[in-house]
Amino acid sequence: MSLKIHDIAKDPAFPEDILEFPPRRGPNSKDLTRLAREELLSTANEIFSRQLRNFLFTLLLTSNEARFFRWDHAGVVMSAAFDYRKEPEILCRFLWQFGNASDAQRGWDGGVVRASADEEAVFKDGIERHVRSQLGDNFKDIAKQHKRHYDPDHVFKLPVRHMTPDGVIKERPLLVSRPVARPRSIASRATRGYWAMDLETKEIVFLKDTWRTNREDMQVEGDILRSIEGIPNVPSVVCYGDVGDTNSPDHGIFFGSKAYITQTDRYRTAEWNAHRPVISRVTSRIHYRQVTKEAGYPLTHLAGSKELLQAVRDVYHALEAAYVSDGRMHRDVSTGNIILFADDITRTYGNRRGILIDWELSCKIEEEHERKHWRTGTWAFMSLNTLALNPRPHALVHDAESLVYVVFYCAILFLKWDYSPETVEFLIKEFFGHHFAGIRDTQPFIMGGAGKALNLVQQGDSFTLPTGLPVVIQEWLQRTVDPVSHWVMIKPLDRAAEVQKKMARPLFDLSDDVFKDIPINDREYGERPTPKGRSRIYLPATHSSATLPSG
Repeated sequence: MSLKIHDIAKDPAFPEDILEFPPRRGPNSKDLTRLAREELLSTANEIFSRQLRNFLFTLLLTSNEARFFRWDHAGVVMSAAFDYRKEPEILCRFLWQFGNASDAQRGWDGGVVRASADEEAVFKDGIERHVRSQLGDNFKDIAKQHKRHYDPDHVFKLPVRHMTPDGVIKERPLLVSRPVARPRSIASRATRGYWAMDLETKEIVFLKDTWRTNREDMQVEGDILRSIEGIPNVPSVVCYGDVGDTNSPDHGIFFGSKAYITQTDRYRTAEWNAHRPVISRVTSRIHYRQVTKEAGYPLTHLAGSKELLQAVRDVYHALEAAYVSDGRMHRDVSTGNIILFADDITRTYGNRRGILIDWELSCKIEEEHERKHWRTGTWAFMSLNTLALNPRPHALVHDAESLVYVVFYCAILFLKWDYSPETVEFLIKEFFGHHFAGIRDTQPFIMGGAGKALNLVQQGDSFTLPTGLPVVIQEWLQRTVDPVSHWVMIKPLDRAAEVQKKMARPLFDLSDDVFKDIPINDREYGERPTPKGRSRIYLPATHSSATLPSG
């Protein structure tokens, strides 16, 4: 419940017999309204970030009026304001119904329960073993890393329902505690990531809890991972499926109509919706969970130069194999979508395998025309083609170009250099974050990449690099200038698999001999500049948005 002096909005005009309320007056009323709205949004966002919820009700009270809000991962709808002194029965009825509602009816994820003491003990030990397997027994911050995944007295059990190859629907219980990734906005995929324990095998796995776009033309990520099974350095899927609606009496049957789907789009045109005339489109989402075998650390936790280059080589092999064998393009290569995983005796800390995750928004070459009005990716690492006003069709070399920017970014932030922190911070801002607004087809359009383009044009044969970087990293980045310039300028671009492979592979075809003399633990742990501003945004080709279109 929120108590405010000022309301957060002014309702559109309604017939007098439906609603009457006094006008807002005062020189600062607009500013106060904006601040109240921002505070309400911030509060709701924090609740969703910290609690396992499907939706949320909030109540806004001013001196004489009230509004009801319903939030979910498709957006928010709010009622028209009403005078609770003149119509107290409206407020009383809501509070009585809310007081008698179940936890699931109040918005909690009804499938999540607290783990027993025995289950928590097993989880705690399993997490500690897995941390040691990924970082080694001699890693100095084992206890700190253990706390990143385990919060005492806050271990929960939740189900992942999936369909077996013989068509039987099963429920697989997992234990989770502290997420390694939290949602940063409400109306989004709202992805949470957990190191989880599979209670069937007692192994630590990775759980992705997300709200996928409700579109028939988009495969769920689990199906995509099944289709590229066997390709090196991609996640090994264990099970996946939509989450059942716990408010439904037969919520165990979840594939299809009984999956939990956001409801904001249903209420978009409801009579009580105060802003129904101005809401043009709402993308509905389906609650989805997916379990993969590899629970590792993000690339930004690299040990040093060797692990950085080796992981990037591994990821390129995944990109190439998916493109050649399945015609599939990842389209969102970034530091956040590469994990480091120690999977056997030889691939241990400092020598971990690079794995490319988050294939949800990938697509096949023949499917791309259906999404031509949308660009997908992480802004800092998008190729120049993706950032252009009129981008050409995506290809393997564009994902390879993103890998180059990943190496450059990690080298600046985590390896040794001689420039001042202020200079490097400026370089990060101008090279990775540059963006400006333009117009395309009479619609707003966000463009960027000027820093990347100028670097290629002005330097000719070298990257603008901080001096003092490890020699092997500096030499490899300088080698990328000619190929990337060629990929940017060549028109038309032949997207045939063998042609793309021939263009991109020489840059990443690093033999094991290259890694013999590369430093393993040369990561710099001192103070580093922190990138500011938006780093991950999904943009349609006509306007800025945090979601994919619904049609």
